[in-house]
Amino acid sequence: MPLPKRQKGKDQELRPSEKMKIDCGKAHFEQFEDVRFKGPVSSVSELNW
Repeated sequence: MPLPKRQKGKDQELRPSEKMKIDCGKAHFEQFEDVRFKGPVSSVSELNW
């Protein structure tokens, strides 16, 4: 299930709170064998669904 993402410009870094949310998402989805977490991505085509 693709989740919405906020877009950043190419020169913008993730804020610490944004990085923490991504790290928490990865840890959460590791609990599910049939779910793959991909993020952050620059475009939907990177998801390869």
